[in-house]
Amino acid sequence: MSRLYYKPKLRVSLVSRGMAFATSLALHAGLAGLVYFVGVRVYQLHMEKPPEMVEFVQYAPRTLEQESTGGSEPTEPPELVPESLPAFPARDAPETMVKTGGEGCIPSGPDAGATNFLTMGPGGSFTTYGTGETQGTGIIGDRSAGGRENGIARHGGTPAAENAVKAALRWLSAHQDADGKWSATNYTDHCPAGDVCEGTAPRQHEGLPGDYDVGVTSLALLSFLGHGNTHKEGEFKEAAGRALDYLLATQNARTGAFGPGVQTSMYNQAIATLCLAEAYAMSKDEKLREPLVRAIGYIYQAQQHGGGWDYTEMRTDRNDTSVTGWQVMALKSAHAAGLHVPWKVAYGILNHFERVTDEEGYVGYTGVATSRYGLALTAVGMLANEYMGLGGKNPTVQRQAGILLDNLPAWYKLAGESGHDHSMYYWYYGTLAMYQKGGVDWDKWNNAIRDMLVRAQCTKGHRSGSWDPDDYWGRGFAGRIYSTALMTLTLEIYYRYLPMYESNDTLAVGSALAEVLRTQNTPAERVAVLKKMMMFTDPKVGLVLRGLLADENPTIRFTAAKFLAGRGDMTVIPMLVQGLDNTDSFTRYSVITTLEEVDHADTIPALIHALSDLLVSNGNRAESALARKTGVRFGLSAATDPAERRKIVASWEEWWKNNREKFGSVPDISGSVVAARGTGGQVLVKVNPEDPIQGGMQFRVYREGKLVGHVTITEVLRGGMAEGMITHWDLPGQSARQGDRIATRHAPGESNDK
Repeated sequence: MSRLYYKPKLRVSLVSRGMAFATSLALHAGLAGLVYFVGVRVYQLHMEKPPEMVEFVQYAPRTLEQESTGGSEPTEPPELVPESLPAFPARDAPETMVKTGGEGCIPSGPDAGATNFLTMGPGGSFTTYGTGETQGTGIIGDRSAGGRENGIARHGGTPAAENAVKAALRWLSAHQDADGKWSATNYTDHCPAGDVCEGTAPRQHEGLPGDYDVGVTSLALLSFLGHGNTHKEGEFKEAAGRALDYLLATQNARTGAFGPGVQTSMYNQAIATLCLAEAYAMSKDEKLREPLVRAIGYIYQAQQHGGGWDYTEMRTDRNDTSVTGWQVMALKSAHAAGLHVPWKVAYGILNHFERVTDEEGYVGYTGVATSRYGLALTAVGMLANEYMGLGGKNPTVQRQAGILLDNLPAWYKLAGESGHDHSMYYWYYGTLAMYQKGGVDWDKWNNAIRDMLVRAQCTKGHRSGSWDPDDYWGRGFAGRIYSTALMTLTLEIYYRYLPMYESNDTLAVGSALAEVLRTQNTPAERVAVLKKMMMFTDPKVGLVLRGLLADENPTIRFTAAKFLAGRGDMTVIPMLVQGLDNTDSFTRYSVITTLEEVDHADTIPALIHALSDLLVSNGNRAESALARKTGVRFGLSAATDPAERRKIVASWEEWWKNNREKFGSVPDISGSVVAARGTGGQVLVKVNPEDPIQGGMQFRVYREGKLVGHVTITEVLRGGMAEGMITHWDLPGQSARQGDRIATRHAPGESNDK
């Protein structure tokens, strides 16, 4: 009996051990697979993220003894050359989540009163521009009948182009649904039998959730807004009002998201937000403010860690340049409407476009090596650079303009299935970007696209006023409403926005970098951020630099003074001159080259002092600078012996004593205040474009012939425009305003012969 009991027990034991071994083997294999998967994913994420800031290398300068015998001319200090921006600052973890769909969802939108990150502020830039009536807020142009006529005349429009716009608006109005939307697929319900406007959107993009009706409706509404129609006024105010009501009805009142569904298309979100921003800026209807704040808040919280945006609000770490471009436009128009964009958002945008732009200026899709849609995305990148505050003279903007001019629009170029080259999308962004740059480049682009679009517009049957969706995206995904709205917006460019060189209203990335500056610790890191700041036309940059003149670190103080001088601020010249006695030859060379670039009389005696520099090449560089400034040369060269060099320096000093009055007189310049920012402490002034206005120059301010204050120029713009700060004011309770006169020497009306 014991044997009968023992044998089954042994059999069960063997089976149990086998099962345990198999289970253990499976667990170890699973653990190994998990480790492998995590390792691969970490590596992939690491490769997808933008590079961190690299180490800076500081080279030890040669000693004065080594330099005293002469030598080659030094270059800029190597430690001041950064390889990349600091990493995009991480956000705080969200407290609540919205919608369903997993951990990747974005945090909820702000509560009704919690709008501290988007408050009414100075984003509207100059409240007035030009002479006469107000022409808009920020970049929003003057879209009234008179303003449109003025914009067409100033920026290269034609009556034929304007007639095409009106025909397009009539066609769009005839195909709007009763609830206010435009349907990408069902707009043909409004066509008569036998005359259907073919061109519906046949396919759904695999990466985009929901339908396109919110986005298509928003594009159509933008066309009406661009022509001066709001829900309150305009020939098509009924169509604009219905469309606006539709968008508000589709917005989630809690989160600010537009459209139904578990996920939100960030294309739809951006273009609908752009509509709210423009409608609010134009109408100042307070009922639009909270929906706009919530919509912008949703965009803000959907930003990916790389600084861009993806198809939806999900946290994917995928940064799509095309999607990001529309978010930038929405943020820019909200900023123009008076909302403040958080600095981390602006800084993230800079990070994204720096990461996806190559050395030639081409912009990639999700990375610099993925330029599948090179022309369109390069146009997106160019516009984003301009909106961030990079002026038309910026090297990257210049290169991108060159790419666009090498690929001018022509209707026949829309043929093909790739979508890599020409598309209406490319033309729309290219027109915006080139218009903002202005000048000859804009003239070339405008001449290529304006009349071509007029000729391509349908003129027969029920399609009359629309454009056929002949490009890859219109044919395959978006349809006739999309193509007509996009081409209408393109032909409204002459008055829809003000050029950046007139409004100077940007996303204030320079200010964002000022905040980044606070997070940096070493002088090399801080100088790297300062160098980035210098690329941007942001008024706050000058204020930041002036604050750094009192920094505890001498490198930062000198760098700030150097950059201020480069921006035309002459008040820092004494501080720069102190650098001519520095023991570091690189520093002395940097001072000489900075003084060479600054056109001011006070630089001449400083450069004469630099002729005696211990490094012969520094002294020679100083005389080259003097020769350029004065037209005088006394023959200093590398072969000049010390005794002869001293004689030449003495000759320069004697020459300056006899000629300083000629170079040191204040030019007689007059002009007027054309706009005031905020409470009037910052002003935009205009003088004759030929006048030698400079940063640091002081003007007296007159009102009704009476001296009321002083303004100091902080930044010189284009076309005789300049920004300034009120440094003295004699009218309590009042501020500088449009129409105030300014002058350096003579009061308005006085003779220049006095």
